[in-house]
Amino acid sequence: QLLIILFLVIAICAQGQDAQTKMASFTKIPSEKIYVHTDNEQYFQGDTIWYKVYLTDSRSGKLIPQPENIYIQILDAAGSPVLNSLLLSSGGQVAGRFVIPENFRPGNYLLQAYTNYSFNFSPGNAFYRQISISKVSANITNGAEKPRTENMIAEVTFMPEGGLLLENVTNLVAF
Repeated sequence: QLLIILFLVIAICAQGQDAQTKMASFTKIPSEKIYVHTDNEQYFQGDTIWYKVYLTDSRSGKLIPQPENIYIQILDAAGSPVLNSLLLSSGGQVAGRFVIPENFRPGNYLLQAYTNYSFNFSPGNAFYRQISISKVSANITNGAEKPRTENMIAEVTFMPEGGLLLENVTNLVAF
């Protein structure tokens, strides 16, 4: 009987260690991963930064279905927030925008996104993307309003998301 009791005590201790090891591994690895898709990386004063946020489970890679607050900030070179937004994700996705003021200081900025959960871990668990904001030249007519006529039904403008066109080479452009 002593041998059976000793065997049971060892088995219970081994199971307790396995549970502790599993709990420790879950607490070290955050279960949320956040990603922000922006429409560009370079903007001008007065532009709008359009973005879409994806919130996924880091273990399965699937979108997190429950609603979650997502904090998005534009940080200056000193790390201070200059623009803030709070969004509620639905089904692991949410879209938003930042309107850059006309008097915004040109330079390099950092777009940061995080949730309350990811904020509990190291700052490396937040999402970061560098963006650049440039001053509008006086020579550029930045979206000057044209008088609209009564017969006009719609105005169509093509805005490329990015890429380069090569000179003296056949290029393929999709829209």
